[in-house]
Amino acid sequence: MCGLYAHTCTCICAPTLYETGYYEKELKHQDRINEINNYNSLARTCQFELNKDSLIIDFPSELDTIQFGEIHLYCPSNSEFDLFLQLPQTKLSHFAIPLNEHLPERFNCEVRFTIEKENYYHEEKLGLLHVP
Repeated sequence: MCGLYAHTCTCICAPTLYETGYYEKELKHQDRINEINNYNSLARTCQFELNKDSLIIDFPSELDTIQFGEIHLYCPSNSEFDLFLQLPQTKLSHFAIPLNEHLPERFNCEVRFTIEKENYYHEEKLGLLHVP
């Protein structure tokens, strides 16, 4: 005799309709939006020049001393190429970053810096396909 058996599984755990830490995540997200808006409101923004062996970032020279700054180069498809750099507190506005000759065809450059207690953020998409 052939028969079908049905089995019902009941879940005793209650579904959660909220995310823990949501408020803190929302504040961080809003901070990032404010940093992007600060960057976009600059009279002049950073200039990025990519050549075969380095990335040159020119910060607007009219900005005061960078009190804190960092550059994060990363390849979205391979973290092996990631690079973090801390910028010194300086009035310098020109930074040259030597690059690995085996750099992937596409990578991103995140720039964060603080000037006069204002935070700025910008992300530039770069790659060797953009090299003249």
